[in-house]
Amino acid sequence: MAATAPPFNTESPLPASPSGRWSLARLLRHDRFIGVAAVLTLIPLLLLAIFSTRQAERAMQEQARASAATSARVSAEAVRLELT
Repeated sequence: MAATAPPFNTESPLPASPSGRWSLARLLRHDRFIGVAAVLTLIPLLLLAIFSTRQAERAMQEQARASAATSARVSAEAVRLELT
């Protein structure tokens, strides 16, 4: 005999108010809402951290390139002055 799944529960996990509407207070008290809110809050924060880190890395690389270019110009100028 094959095991059958129980029938799908179509009832809302959130209790409705006496008027039949969902209230914001009831929604906020629901445990699942807290988990969803936490995830939806953490995702943008994680993305912000990733992109700001990448931006900082790019800025440091650009600064290193500029410093190397300046050093090369100063060295070339010193060599030119020695030869004259």
